[in-house]
Amino acid sequence: LVLGRIDAHGRFGSNLTLQAEAAREALARLGEQLGLDPRQAAAGMVEVVEEVMAGALRRVSVEQGADPRRAALVAFGGAGGLHGTSLARRLDMAGMLVPLHAGVFSALGLLLSPPRQDWSHTVMTTKAREVDSQLGTFHQMAEEQLRADGVEPVEVRSSVDVRYIGQSHELTVDYTPGDGWDTLADRFHRLHAERNGFARPDDLIEVVTVRVAALGSPVLTWQQLPDIRPGGDPERGTRSVVIGPSPVDASVWWRPGLAPGAEVIGPAVIEEPEATTFLHPGERAVVHDSGALQVDW
Repeated sequence: LVLGRIDAHGRFGSNLTLQAEAAREALARLGEQLGLDPRQAAAGMVEVVEEVMAGALRRVSVEQGADPRRAALVAFGGAGGLHGTSLARRLDMAGMLVPLHAGVFSALGLLLSPPRQDWSHTVMTTKAREVDSQLGTFHQMAEEQLRADGVEPVEVRSSVDVRYIGQSHELTVDYTPGDGWDTLADRFHRLHAERNGFARPDDLIEVVTVRVAALGSPVLTWQQLPDIRPGGDPERGTRSVVIGPSPVDASVWWRPGLAPGAEVIGPAVIEEPEATTFLHPGERAVVHDSGALQVDW
């Protein structure tokens, strides 16, 4: 808000308004203790927060054996687009994607997700026959529980937690009854190499836990969502935003008014009812046919 990236005069929901002056006063008190003005204090706070978030991204990518340079960051939530490009660039990612309905994307995902029942059981075995037997039992139990909830099962998935004998941690591997121990071992060795950088194909493995998930049909499908119809003037002038040591003028855009193919060049702020996306200088957002913002630099 103090950095100008969120509209100080915007209205959220039916009657919630932001108090920009109160935010400035709070940062002025904090900044005084550090020898910083309110904008410098705000910029420092954002820098610290984004570095913490970047660390979390490294833990779920680099530390898990995945190369973030080969991926784009999907930024959603009300503030995901405000921090997204800074985080993606810290990890040298290929770009950023801001989906349609970004601010309520998790809620939308809940409606689009199928109802499911999950069952798991510890087995501690090295025999495929025992794994198949346990999975068969839980397949039936998961389906019955889903039906008891008033949902007809349409798919049943199964997996097992596997480790090298003597290890203290497991990896979850997809497994269908009848796949066989050799197939399971091959999948585990490949996944272990991918996640941990090495595998020991000559070592014995054991199954620690069997898992089953029964899924029904979702409440809502993508095809049932309303068509994208741009509405309203997309251009909303400019406003001062803080980037680096001093403010600059950034263009302001209304996302619901941007048609597929529209292009926005940073510095820019792209606003929508539930979220805001911020583009630094040189960053470019293009509206995909799906309505998502594809951002590169």
